[in-house]
Amino acid sequence: MTQKIQELKRRNWTITKRLQRRMARENKDNKNNLEKTISSPMRKANQDLREANLSPTKYPDLQKKLTYHNCLISEIKESVSHEKNKFPVLQVITGKAIRDHKCIRRLSYDIKVNRKQLMKIKSKREKEKKKTRMKAAREDLRSKVLVFLERDDNSTCLPGKRDNKKDGKEKKQKKSKFLSENVLTKLSVSVFRRFRPANYVLASFGNRRTCLCQRHQNMALKVRTLKALNITTTSNPDQLIRQMTDEEVLAKITELEDEKIKYSEWKRVDVEEKGMMKKENECCAM
Repeated sequence: MTQKIQELKRRNWTITKRLQRRMARENKDNKNNLEKTISSPMRKANQDLREANLSPTKYPDLQKKLTYHNCLISEIKESVSHEKNKFPVLQVITGKAIRDHKCIRRLSYDIKVNRKQLMKIKSKREKEKKKTRMKAAREDLRSKVLVFLERDDNSTCLPGKRDNKKDGKEKKQKKSKFLSENVLTKLSVSVFRRFRPANYVLASFGNRRTCLCQRHQNMALKVRTLKALNITTTSNPDQLIRQMTDEEVLAKITELEDEKIKYSEWKRVDVEEKGMMKKENECCAM
């Protein structure tokens, strides 16, 4: 008898749970059907007022505000349903006011977007503020680099008619930077080069428009020849001194097949009884 009573209780509990689940499904279906039936924003506003025991005719301002709210929610929901327009819209609606008044959960329910996704999105105002601040700092750095390059001790204007560089539609004279110094502002070499205007070009060690020492220039021309023969990786004598010793250079030269190396050097020649510097090719043994 006791076992039969317990079995009946279990069956009763099972049937009760089934009935509760059935009623919950029906209530959900009724609510969804009601939402589909009440399609317009004004009908939804009137329904909300009646559920709060308020007459829409007695509270027209409240009805107008609810209608306006329903219109906005409907437009936002339609916009975020498309993946292309989703992110910009979410940036606009997830601002400081929504977060301060803790309306993210309600917004997530209304527009059918995951709440965690809404919390991760930064507002458009914050991004624009950060972008504006970074742009101002970048322009300040650019102006400092330009002022630094325009100084006479850092660059010189080339006088030739063809020594110009076209920047857009305007032709600007080239400037060769021949002296560098440490910039106090924290700035990498790559950014410094990117900020350098197009008409500022680096001067080659062997290509100068001013008088230089003949011995130094001949050394630079020989180093250039060594680089062409893949003995060194640089054509700058100063860098070569730091990278390799004399013994290492001579050891690589002895490994070459040719006993003689052709290179260029400056020589003084007599032209109309006046001394003049001129480049000549000469085959010499090193």
